Amino acid sequence: MNLRHLQLLAGFCWLLIALPPAAAQSPLKNFYQDSWNTRNGLPHNSINSMAQTPEGYLWFATWEGISRYNGRGFHTFVRGEQTGLPDSGIRGLTLDDDGLLVVGARGGFSRYQHPRWFPQQHLPAMVNHVLRDNRGRLWFATEGDGIYMRDAQGEQHHFSVQQGLPGLAVYRLLQTSDGRIWAGTSRGLAVIGPNNIISVNRHIPAAPVLALLQTREEQLLVGSAQGLYGSKDQHFELMHPQLAEEAISSLLQDRDGALWIGTTDRGLARLGSLGLERLGMEQGLPDNRVLSLLQDTEGNIWVGTNGGLLRLRDAPFTSFTQEQGLAGNYVRSVLADDNGQVWAGTSNGLSVIDADGTRAVPVLLPDGKTPSILSLARQGDILWLGTYTHGLVGLKPGQQPVIIDRDQGLSANEVRAILPARDGSLWVGTAEGLSRVHQGRVLTYGKQDGLPGEFVMALHQAENNDIWVGTGVGAAIIEQGNPSRIRTLDLHSQENAEYAFGFYQQLGSDAVWIATDRGLLRYRYTDSSLSMVGRPHGLPIEKMFQPVADYHGGIWVTTNRGILRLDLQQAHQAADGELDRIPFELFGESDGMASSQANGGSGPSATLAADGSIWVATAMGVAEAFATESADRLLAKADQALYRAKNNGRNRVEAAS
Repeated sequence: MNLRHLQLLAGFCWLLIALPPAAAQSPLKNFYQDSWNTRNGLPHNSINSMAQTPEGYLWFATWEGISRYNGRGFHTFVRGEQTGLPDSGIRGLTLDDDGLLVVGARGGFSRYQHPRWFPQQHLPAMVNHVLRDNRGRLWFATEGDGIYMRDAQGEQHHFSVQQGLPGLAVYRLLQTSDGRIWAGTSRGLAVIGPNNIISVNRHIPAAPVLALLQTREEQLLVGSAQGLYGSKDQHFELMHPQLAEEAISSLLQDRDGALWIGTTDRGLARLGSLGLERLGMEQGLPDNRVLSLLQDTEGNIWVGTNGGLLRLRDAPFTSFTQEQGLAGNYVRSVLADDNGQVWAGTSNGLSVIDADGTRAVPVLLPDGKTPSILSLARQGDILWLGTYTHGLVGLKPGQQPVIIDRDQGLSANEVRAILPARDGSLWVGTAEGLSRVHQGRVLTYGKQDGLPGEFVMALHQAENNDIWVGTGVGAAIIEQGNPSRIRTLDLHSQENAEYAFGFYQQLGSDAVWIATDRGLLRYRYTDSSLSMVGRPHGLPIEKMFQPVADYHGGIWVTTNRGILRLDLQQAHQAADGELDRIPFELFGESDGMASSQANGGSGPSATLAADGSIWVATAMGVAEAFATESADRLLAKADQALYRAKNNGRNRVEAAS
């Protein structure tokens, strides 16, 4: 937490009592955005109100009808016999136990209860909002005729300035837990108490009140044209100094406790654990006039504006590209070190991502060229770069780069894998063989020494000090790091696999996982067995590049078509033949990745940082994800996905009808 946040909390400590700090949040700028407007299905760009009905449909009130969204497209309902609405201009949507209450222009009022519409008796004025209170009474906020109330017996009551309303235009109604009805009017805030007696709250300016919200902590929030106010004891106070003169149009408290604030001309704001954050048209909002807010059952935030609809998803991945300071977008290798830095090897040079941001790191080579970087490794205070044409480059603070290339005995200048071994030696995988650098000597090994192939893409040192070598035609094990004892591991028995792109060994386990062109293979030392987890177990992708385990029992595998996440224990069960189908998650561009194409063939192409974040080299920058989900959560999400898939099929039939 920085000094600005501390000062904010000190000045508004009462707010923390009413609104506890939200759970750990992703910055608002990192949310993944989807947007819709009249060009892709909406009948009108102004989204006046939103709701989600129990069967999962999302509903959007516009001036040209009410649109129902089923996850793929919109179906719009307009005035007519089906809906019973006299006009297609829809103002408000309210969800209650009896269904979706729909109000609109010309006093139209209808109720939708899946799958039917039930027209209701209309009112003599345009209705902005409808509320059903805890006694079953219906309250209607109208544009210029005060408030109408229908009691349980169907009798209609009218509240106007004669009964104490400060203004005839009423925009919002809310019943608080004490039973009182609050009304936001064109001239301030009013409350209707017992016996329908109206009083005006003088702590709120006599300005339009467009938004009302009672938080889960039972604080009443009032959004007016002159700021956001919150109840404290028996009066109201400004919620935040930066919102003092804001015209507030809509309010939402999300499931984590954060407060989302829509304004009439300054876009969207969020008040939570990261302080006050803003999102405007420059950051992707369709329009800076926010009319409505909704959080759906999956946790997504929907923002209705004058210019269309925006969905914000707290996507698992955040991408870093040249726009954020990366040297190049095509990234071949990523490496997290013990200093909290993440290094990225790109086709345009070296970059680093740390607490100071994302920036390119100059690499001064004798020929003045910027190297295209294929691989990375850290050995003490030396950062080794494997390049495409300049061999092996060692960077040490305050010193000139160390260059080891073909002239010094390296097998080739195209370096795709680097492994600092525990004995102090350095193993280097190139396009033409394997080299070992130790005590100033460079020794090279190839097919004549027992390697299955000389195009080396991956290197790994097992817990027993074996050196694993991944090539384009299989894998090899250099036992105890002794080059005279090279054992070839034939992968062809597993769906004719050949390429060994990457390795992972679980700590304390005798199993080594191999990412191949036919799936994820497991080699077990105890019985020298080789088995596969792949398409036969329901995985949608077979070419896999780099396995990385998180701290929560998951294993992430990079591919050309996104990132797979499996439960590691279930992967063992599948490899043992105990599990026919393995649940999985597949992340891609819809989850915040700038590109779902994760690169392979050099490495490491993915890395685990000390804070638990997963970093992936992609064709469009570096993608970062925080791995926080347990195996139980993974299974639950898989079940939800199955449920949604079944419901989508049902919804298609219903939409067609």
